[in-house]
Amino acid sequence: MTPSENVPAKTVSPLGIVVEPSSQHLKSLRKYRLEVGRFTVPYAVAGREGPVLLAINGLQQSMVSWFAVLKYFTRHTNLRMVLLDLPGQGRAQIDSGPPEVSFEEHMAVLRAVATQVAPDDQIRLIGGSWGGVLSAAYAASFPEHVSKLVLGSFRTKPNATLLRILTKGQQLFEANRLDEVAALLIEGFGENLSESKKTQMRQQFTVISMDHLRHLYAQTFAFQACKDISEYVDLHAIRAETLIVNGANDPIVDLQDTREAASRIPNCRYRIIPDVGHFLHTEKPDVLDVYREFLTEP
Repeated sequence: MTPSENVPAKTVSPLGIVVEPSSQHLKSLRKYRLEVGRFTVPYAVAGREGPVLLAINGLQQSMVSWFAVLKYFTRHTNLRMVLLDLPGQGRAQIDSGPPEVSFEEHMAVLRAVATQVAPDDQIRLIGGSWGGVLSAAYAASFPEHVSKLVLGSFRTKPNATLLRILTKGQQLFEANRLDEVAALLIEGFGENLSESKKTQMRQQFTVISMDHLRHLYAQTFAFQACKDISEYVDLHAIRAETLIVNGANDPIVDLQDTREAASRIPNCRYRIIPDVGHFLHTEKPDVLDVYREFLTEP
């Protein structure tokens, strides 16, 4: 698993939109590719010293979704931030086999990247939504490797609203009405986004690849079948200091579920952010201060 350096002039947003680097913080990213099993995984590193902060994307997002966090943390902390595209996201390549990616394969990729960037030291993890589930699973599987953990928009089970969205999304895919998927997601849990972000989401679904769509379609069934996060993660096994950050207005995460999740993790606190939905810092940049305060405290 030897990384190769890859420094393109442009990068790709969650579903394929080309984005020019817009600041010195992004231009200074060192970009690599790592071969892991049947995948080629791109990852990027900002900073050369300090503890590693590894950011894990939500479903059908990519490392671009963390650029605001990266710019903020580069300015205000000494953390060495690492971004990546998981298989089925962004520029990650599935070199062989089906477009569907198992949970175990995602975990193998995370382990490979984490040990590549921090073979001997503990890391700090931050993950949003589905990325939070993967982050929690990594922290539970390798507790000695993770010192701090932030879980954003985190839940232990799908609520009724999410199950309705998943079912409707499957129906749209099967009817080849893909142009309606973005509207479904915005209506379902993106109403707090700015108009520009909603427009971007609509544009992304006009260029999404069929392999990405098949991966997304397969994941919806996995979400429906999972009655509780314990099917994937033993939250009691997490030893890292943990902070759950959820939005008070998130329609697909119940507030009682936030308290339930926090009660299962031994050293965990939680924050409910008023007037914020599922997309946290994208909706309210002040949430970045919440991440920083926790991740940099002694």
